[in-house]
Order: sequence, then C-alpha cells, then structure tokens
Amino acid sequence: MRISSEGLVVSRRLSEIDFLRSLAIVIMIYANSFPYAASFEPSGLLRLLMSLAAPLFIFLSGFTGTLNHTYSKSNLLTAAALLCSACLIDTVIWEIVPFYTFDVLYCIAASAFVNSIVRYTHLAQLVLIVACLSLYGIIHMTLPYEWEISELSLGETDSIHFGVSISQALVNGWFPIIPWMSFAFIGRLYGMNRDRVNALLQVYRPGLVIGLCVSVFLAYNDSQSPMRMGYIEVFYPPSAFYLLLAFLWIATLLSFSNRLSRIQPSTFYLNIGKSSLLIYMLHAAINHFIIEETDPQLNSFGYGVFVASLLVFFHFVSILHQHVKKHTLYKSCPIFVRKIFGI
Repeated sequence: MRISSEGLVVSRRLSEIDFLRSLAIVIMIYANSFPYAASFEPSGLLRLLMSLAAPLFIFLSGFTGTLNHTYSKSNLLTAAALLCSACLIDTVIWEIVPFYTFDVLYCIAASAFVNSIVRYTHLAQLVLIVACLSLYGIIHMTLPYEWEISELSLGETDSIHFGVSISQALVNGWFPIIPWMSFAFIGRLYGMNRDRVNALLQVYRPGLVIGLCVSVFLAYNDSQSPMRMGYIEVFYPPSAFYLLLAFLWIATLLSFSNRLSRIQPSTFYLNIGKSSLLIYMLHAAINHFIIEETDPQLNSFGYGVFVASLLVFFHFVSILHQHVKKHTLYKSCPIFVRKIFGI
C-alpha cells in the first residue's frame, strides 16, 4: 500500500522536532567533548544518558526526510551534501582520511540515500528495519569486533586498506551502517504515520516510561564496559539491551509530542536545534583545535560549567544563523553548499 502525503509536506517548523534535535545536541556536546576536557570517572547512568544522542539524531534524520518525500531528488541532494559534510569534517577538522572511521554523518548520509530510492511504503520500511537488525545479529555473532579504530592521517594515504574501510563501515567504525541505519528507517516509518503513532504512544505512555526504566536496568551492565578511546558512550558495539533502551527512549520522548508542540519557536532551548549540523561541525572544530590542544582536564563541576558555556555560545551562533538566513546574499548561495555547511 502506497502512503499518501497527507500532513507530511509542511512549511512551518515543528517545535517538537526542534526540541528533540536540541536535546540531542545538548547530549552530543557533553559526550563529544568528554575525551578532551574531562578528567573524572563518569557514573553508569551518565554514560547511558550520554549514549542516547546518536540514535535520536539518526531517527530524526529519517523522519525529516518524510517532510518532502515526494521530492526524491531533494533527498538525494541531502544525502550527497551530508556525505560531503562528513568528508569535510574528516579532512579539514580531524585531518584524517575520509571513508575510514565512519562517524555518524556517514551513517545518516547512507540511510538518507537508501530512503530516497526505496519505495515510500510501510512494507518497504518494515523490510529495511527487519533486514538491518537481522543482519546486525548475524554480523555481531560471526565477525570479531575490533576495539581499536583504524585511523589514518592525510599523510598516510599509501596505507589505505579497502578491506579495513569496509570492515569499519559494517562492523568496527564509530557508527557502522548496520545496525545504526535502522533508526533512520524507523524514523521514516514514524513519519508516514506520525499522527496515529503519536496518539498510540500517548495512550501507552505510562507503559513506555516503565519499560524505559526497566531497559536502563537491563543495559546498565553496558555502562561498566571500558570507554573506547576516552569516549563516554556505551554502544561500542551496541548490545541488544542498549538497542532496546534507545528505541524506548525515542518512543517515550515522542509520547510527549503533543506537549512539546506547544513550545514557542522563540524559546531559548529550541534555537540550537534549528542549526544542528552547523553546531555539530563547529563543535568538532572546537574539540580538535582548541580543547584538545589546551587539555583542560576538568572535574565534574568544572566540566558542567564548561558545557553550559558552550551551549550559550552555540545559542548565539544559532540566533546569528537565523538572521543570516533572511539576508539576500544567503539566498543567492547554492542550496547544495548551504546543505554541506548546515547553513
């Protein structure tokens, strides 16, 4: 059955989506600066919470693709631009060979590409979700997981091994496309049925909250695992209990969508969600060129103040971004370039 476009093509921003994107940005900033600025041992609960930005980001990328699903060329353009963004971050900011460590933008770009060429039907999305999670189960049980990320500087291109690149894209990278693309596929399926799903989630909200608490207990053992290269997240690799936690986290947040939709667009907290890609790129640059160089080694209180300062800075960056978007010069910039830089 082909899905109609009823209620999917909208011209206004959705406050609840900006809220969720802002929430993901806040968690991401705390988690991604941790290896470079923090010196304290995080609690298990903090590690679990800091692991919930990525699935939310990827889910939202799948959902937002449904807002203009009738324009497949636009979604393909978005996928290509995100791929360029990922390569730009690797080469210019981290100064490493692209298509090798596979950060989250590669996964989002890959899922956007798949979603743009697959038929816009319930069945197609269900097949993608089941196939992705099933393949992950097979891969997880049969292939060894390499704890160390293979990373090459731009001066080591002669050491590129395509087998390693493929392995990290599928198994060992920061965000292997299997199983992470499943969150984007679920996001797209949600977008096809947003009003009906939201109504159901609101009815079952108490059960979702209870399920979320239980999943925290089940996934707590993951939070006791060593940190991969200093990163606080627990999904290296994602366990079945972590995936359950991530799915329930997203479902619980969506169950409050009717309340989140009432938030005023000018609210302080929503601003950073409107410039998420731009902030993601700026934050990577700050981590590499400033924080990593100064090595502040902050305690828990100092690190909290530091993250709050970053959030205030990014809030003003987002306000400036929103004003620039109204300028004639901005509108004359090619759409593809704007998509690459998140502007």
